[in-house]
Amino acid sequence: MSDTIIRQANESDISAVCQLQQQWFEEGSYYGFRPEGRKQFQAALGPYFLVAELDGAVIGFIAASIHTSEGTAVMEAGDSYIEIDNLYMSPPFRNQGIGSQLVTQLLSYAKEQGVAHALLCSANKDIPRIIKFYEQHNFKSWYVKLFQKL
Repeated sequence: MSDTIIRQANESDISAVCQLQQQWFEEGSYYGFRPEGRKQFQAALGPYFLVAELDGAVIGFIAASIHTSEGTAVMEAGDSYIEIDNLYMSPPFRNQGIGSQLVTQLLSYAKEQGVAHALLCSANKDIPRIIKFYEQHNFKSWYVKLFQKL
């Protein structure tokens, strides 16, 4: 949507983000998902916490954190990486490219800051859709865990 503004989250956005997380929880689309509280979102405020705003209302958000790798199969020890901790779009605004705008802006800023890699984990119940979304942003699968209830 062309009228959507992607910007850094601020203190006045926390209530709206908490409401979105509650909505996310009620969808039941993630295994083991529990909404975070105000304190966690307040602690995350900074350049890696963005909101999508339309007509003055927060309709989605992305929050990430910066880490240093201890060495993995895909990252050398000492490499910096951004981990996407949360990405959520309110259902009426999905499939309109806004989530992609959030990811693109976040990763572009991280790259400008010298961050070497991006990482995320997802417990979404529709993992094929999630993989497709992130593959469009040049993410590659690295590790998979599967389960079955017997």
